[in-house]
Amino acid sequence: MDYHRRSIRLDGYDYSKSGMYFVTIDVQGKLKLFWDEKKRNERGLMIGDIITEIPERYPGVGIDEFIIMPDHVHMIIKIVGADPRICPISINNSNGVGADPRICPKDLIDPRQGRTPTIGGQAGSARTFGQINTLAGVIQRFKMLTTKRYIDGVNNYGWPRFLGRLWQRDYFERIIRNEFELNRIRKYIRENPLKIMI
Repeated sequence: MDYHRRSIRLDGYDYSKSGMYFVTIDVQGKLKLFWDEKKRNERGLMIGDIITEIPERYPGVGIDEFIIMPDHVHMIIKIVGADPRICPISINNSNGVGADPRICPKDLIDPRQGRTPTIGGQAGSARTFGQINTLAGVIQRFKMLTTKRYIDGVNNYGWPRFLGRLWQRDYFERIIRNEFELNRIRKYIRENPLKIMI
């Protein structure tokens, strides 16, 4: 067990504040569970359904753009009420979080940000609606909901099993600071599947 994990979160930044975040979450062991051939399968569609349900379940959380890849997910997560010092008022979204340097252009990554463990607990259960106050809380709830539904698919539909847990413990994050950066990340997310289609 690794008791010396080092967070690369932006030092002194309050991740419970409003803003937009670019987040990348990897499947444990990089198993390619969400696509068959060159298209999303029923497991990937389930992940997409849960992402779109997040704003309906939890007031104050929005999803701007997302893509489900074979072994990871990219999302722009919005926590309502963006601080204009982080994200301009004209932007309808909140925070943008870190990216994997292996798959995201280097100029989109701040060296003070990156891989972050999913930590902390939030009140309420997956079946109840409630407020999520931090980015880590949003990610934790996403992982919990998707894992439960995936296990249901394993038991009921014979979906492939995963290794111990569905998602890696940590995730990559980046705070989105302005509209130019937001649009670049949106473009990156939209074009991500093209790398597989070619």
